[in-house]
Amino acid sequence: MKKIVQFIVFLIVITMTVCAEYSVSYDENSFDVTVNGRLDGIKNIYVIQKDDPIVSSGNMPIYIRQYEFENENSKTFNIGKNLKNSVVYAVYVDNDLAGEFVFVDITERNSIAKEKFSAAADGNDLYSIINDNYGKMGYAQNPVSQKAAAILYTFIPFDDAKDFDAKLKKANALESLNNAKNNEEVKQIIEDNEKIFGTNIQSLIKAMTEKERGTFLSLLGKTNFTKRSFEDAAEEFEAVAKCVSSEHWTQLSDNLKKYAAVIKKYESAHSFDLSAYDDSKIEKVCAEMIKYLSGAVNADDIVDKFKNSLKTVEGAGNQGGSTRPSGGNGGGGKGGGYVIDKSYNNATDVVDPDRNTDDRKKFSDMGAYDWAEESVYELNKKGIISGKTDDLYEPGSNITRAEFSKLICKIFNFENRSGKFADVADDSWYAPFVYALSSNGVVSGADGRFYPENDITREDAAVILYRAYNVKGINISGTKSFADDDRVSDYAKEAVSVLGNEKVIAGFEDGRFLPQNNLTRAEAAVLLYRVYREIN
Repeated sequence: MKKIVQFIVFLIVITMTVCAEYSVSYDENSFDVTVNGRLDGIKNIYVIQKDDPIVSSGNMPIYIRQYEFENENSKTFNIGKNLKNSVVYAVYVDNDLAGEFVFVDITERNSIAKEKFSAAADGNDLYSIINDNYGKMGYAQNPVSQKAAAILYTFIPFDDAKDFDAKLKKANALESLNNAKNNEEVKQIIEDNEKIFGTNIQSLIKAMTEKERGTFLSLLGKTNFTKRSFEDAAEEFEAVAKCVSSEHWTQLSDNLKKYAAVIKKYESAHSFDLSAYDDSKIEKVCAEMIKYLSGAVNADDIVDKFKNSLKTVEGAGNQGGSTRPSGGNGGGGKGGGYVIDKSYNNATDVVDPDRNTDDRKKFSDMGAYDWAEESVYELNKKGIISGKTDDLYEPGSNITRAEFSKLICKIFNFENRSGKFADVADDSWYAPFVYALSSNGVVSGADGRFYPENDITREDAAVILYRAYNVKGINISGTKSFADDDRVSDYAKEAVSVLGNEKVIAGFEDGRFLPQNNLTRAEAAVLLYRVYREIN
């Protein structure tokens, strides 16, 4: 049984250290302090201003009691309202520093959150305002990074301090997802923040196959949370992961039907409608579509590949629809691939003498990609690109960062040089090309890695191409806007705008650029053939 033994009227506190056995929490609304940790026997608990630890000087603790505990795990006590605003208080258990808390007037906290923080003009402004006021909010240091502040800005307005604290925790958790080095870290962050992300997302992840889970977590970790919510991203990427991970066209057909409404919700045109096709047609399209589905990263990818496969099945002579590239494309994507003859050992090699150089080598799968036929045939004739087989080009498949790097080296004649990325082995086929671009300042990677096997986004391809132009001293300028400029990442805005103005890259017929989409083999051929003709 717990009881107060006596009130200590005099105590000298000597040098003390933080005890890992204890932790402290403080309720700013009730003025309750809770000491957590094993409490057994007679313990002296007291609270004192952090910068005034010597009681014998005449400055008494604001709270001091002696308790007798019987193997208990916590003690909560009320310290009243006689605290100084924005002052740090230390809580001691005997001679052990159990923890600290900052007292802040809740009325002032609410006012700062609701009036000052909510009035921020953008993420940078919000970061600055928080930096100027974090002490008054009860934080020992600025609780948000500039990147997290940009995410937090999307949660404005803040109703009060409690609302701000909750949204701050979510912004920091979302930043952690973006900083995760692998899928396992993404999964762990979601589990560690169950109160923020909820239990449903964990149940969803556990129910996924290994392939589905890998795709889902990878896409979630790369999401730009300044432009969309976690909830929306999770809903879309569940559908994408299920479709991309389909092992057979019958499974793909089932997944398309199950997630049709979600795909329509998140595709840019909001027009995806399977009800227009009978089951037989859908099955035939899925049998074709599953060949090119690897690397799709969003609902737009799924819809584009469905439409392209539909045209192939119907034997159409053009791509049609709002997603047909307008004069070709120059963006990037995440995808499987440009097949490049890997026997090349020198980035300056342009022609493979063993290649078929017929003037018009025909690929049997170009029916739905007439807009890319000339580019494919001409680059194939010059030995720059090749098909997957002698008669299949697979125009709907995508291109990796390594493969795109090699093509840029060949087009711009960058020479082999040495370099170092943690994930680029010196004996890999792509090392000479990646390092040729790296040493010339064309690519930089992230966190010491290049991610060569990852599929390249349309905007990333634009950035690499833009840098290649600049390094080679080719003058390009001007600006062009696309209908979805708000979806272009900040680091890619200049590249997309300038290359668009120069007509090096082009958007789709509906005016969008789709920066986060995959760069398909067909799109890459059109883009690079245009560049090849310009600089050669």
